[in-house]
Parts: sequence; structure tokens; C-alpha cells
Amino acid sequence: MAVPAPLPGVPQDSKAPRTAVTLEAPPRELAGALAELKGADAQKRLEASRALAQLPDAEPYIRHYRTTDAGKDNTRASESLALIDAERAKRNMKRVPQWAKAGRYDLLVDTAIHLPEPDDANTLAKLLMDFAEAIRPVPQKLGGPEAKHFLDHIEVERLRQFHEPRGKVTTDHIGHAYVRAQSCDATNQTRFYWLTLTRDELKGTTRNSLWENCYLFHNGDLTLDSCTWSLVVCDGNIDFVNAVDGGYSTIIARESIRSQKGLGCTSSTFYAQGDIVAKGTNSHNGLLLAGGKVDVPIAKVNGGNKQTIEKGGVKENPFGLRFFETADLGAEAALKGQALTIAKLTPGSPLTKYDIREGDVVTRVNDKVIKTANDFRRELRYSVALEAGIFHITRGNEKINRIVYFKNGLEK
Repeated sequence: MAVPAPLPGVPQDSKAPRTAVTLEAPPRELAGALAELKGADAQKRLEASRALAQLPDAEPYIRHYRTTDAGKDNTRASESLALIDAERAKRNMKRVPQWAKAGRYDLLVDTAIHLPEPDDANTLAKLLMDFAEAIRPVPQKLGGPEAKHFLDHIEVERLRQFHEPRGKVTTDHIGHAYVRAQSCDATNQTRFYWLTLTRDELKGTTRNSLWENCYLFHNGDLTLDSCTWSLVVCDGNIDFVNAVDGGYSTIIARESIRSQKGLGCTSSTFYAQGDIVAKGTNSHNGLLLAGGKVDVPIAKVNGGNKQTIEKGGVKENPFGLRFFETADLGAEAALKGQALTIAKLTPGSPLTKYDIREGDVVTRVNDKVIKTANDFRRELRYSVALEAGIFHITRGNEKINRIVYFKNGLEK
């Protein structure tokens, strides 16, 4: 898998000294207000809340405090965090056009988690829909089917807020938008699509995991029963569980696409940076592209249908997507036994700056237990959207934590 170039703004060399920032020892300018925020005096809690809201560096401390029993009931801590989130959202919204231009849509999805302003949610939704419209010609240029499921004249319905998707799915819902658009087929009808943003593992039930007329951007692994007339962009593996899997759709995965039965790719395009593997045959008029291998039995076709095209070894994402890699922030991590270990850091990495070291075992980032390299990669990316990450590590026989700041979305 090709490693993308670093994100703009990441220095390749730095002689700045290491700065160890920990949960136990906040900087002096934060320590007093944090103590008062946790105290019994209501007036001092109010004053501390207002003071901390003006200090972005306080965010990881308040976020961590809010995970405790005392913090969950502290309304002033919640108010401070909401104000800090609002200011961070303004900074992130200045970055998202650059990220969208660079094809970094996984960063846009993580950014959508904290967007208190409805106009920001609409702006982000429009960027994602613009991407969906822009890639519509790609399959035909590659010899595949016309992407008839994409729509012209896209208009995102004005939102009060992203809200939760339809159906019961076990995942971390980020946002959901209703999209009105004009179809690009001969009927020229107005149709309604769902724009859905999700992260972590997504597994739908048989009833609710058939995604139809949906633009799904998912940061994690994905299990679907079926998918029709949709665009799916997945930062992970996609596992289909039924034989009729993907009609009139475009499916893009950072990892692999797999099916325990057939891969119903009727007039659909599939691209996986890993492999595409199915036990049963494909269907007609499809296009299967993979950075690794394509191992799907080819079905016989009848009438005017075309045989599905299969091609492996396609290293460059044909849709212009570039998924986040730890190398973007000058870091490499790998499993050693059951432990996720920092294998390499560049001198200019923000992790190096904040005293993360090669050989450190990462057990948790923020509130996410780290079990795999992908866990670490995704939580590192999420920390970029939060502008800070709380890293729980084991160094030798010592269990410690480090706060790493990513100001300007990348570094302090």
C-alpha cells in the first residue's frame, strides 16, 4: 500500500526539546482553575469554567475529567468543554476545504463530531456531496459502468444539526443529513438521499443494514447485508454477508472488500486498497479494482450484458481519496506480540515533541483501548480533529500518560 505524503505543515526536522505534558501535572496557568472547577464552591466553579473556556490547552484535562463520576455531574465542566469545542470547530472549518481538496475525507468525518453551528454542518455536508458528484465520471473512464446512482444539482437540506441515522446499528453516530437532489437519469426526478457519517465498528442487523439511496462515509470496519444505489467510503474492511451485495453503487475501502457468498456488483464499481475476495461469482457490468488481488469467480453473462472487469495491483486510488496514515504525523507503529509499540518517530513529529518515544507501548489513546495498528491510526487521526490526544503508554515497567497537542490540526 502506497504511503501518502505528509499533511501540509508537518515539519520534517526539528531540534525543539521534548515537552512532557501529563494529566497529573497540568501547566501552572491551568492548574488553579482546574482545581477550582472540581471544588465545592459554586461561584468559584463558575469563574473557573469561564477562565478555562478561554484556554484551549485545558480541553484534554476537562475531557478526561468528564469521564469520571464526579466530572459527569459537573455542569460547569460541561459548559467549558462546549465553549472550547465551539472555538475549535471554527478553526477546523477553516481547514476542511484544504483537506477536501487533498481527498482527506476521513478527516472531514472526524471533524464533524463537534460542530455546534448548523451552518458548519451544512458546509461540511456540501463538501462531501460535492465529492460524490465529482467522482461520478471515474468508473466510465476506467472502462466500468456509468454511475447512474449519483445525482446532479445536489442541495443539502438545511439542518438544525446532524442527527442520528435511521435504524439500529451498533456504532458511534457522528451525523446524518437529508439530501435533496435531482436524478441524473432520463426521468430527471427529484430524489432524497441520506448522507451518513459514522466511526468505529459498524455492524447492522439484517433488517437495518441494507443501505439504499445513501452516501455513507465510515471511519472504521463495516459489515453490510446489502447496498444499492449508494456511495460507500470506508476507512477499513467491508464485509458483505449476502449474495446480492452491491447493485448500482460505488464502494471504496482502505482495506479489503470481502463476501462469504457472491459479490453482486451489477453496474457497480468496487475499489479496495487491499484485496477483493468473494466465495461466489460476481455479476455483470461491474468493475472490480484492488491494490492487492481480486479473487472473485467471473460469472457468465447473457444478452447485452458485459462481463465484469477485474483488475488487481491498482496502487493509486482512482477516486483521489487519501486515507490518513500514521506516517502523516511522522510515526510508525506495529504489534509486537499483543502490544502496540511505537516503532519509529521522525524528529519533527508532534509525538516526538511531546515525549512519546520509540519503544513505548500504547495501551489507550483518549478513551479508546488500543489493540491494533488500525486502532492507533484512527485514534491518532481523531486526535488531530480534537487538536489534542491523551496517550496512555507503558515505558519499561512504568505506566505513564502524555498529552500531545496538534495545534492547527497538526502540531502545536
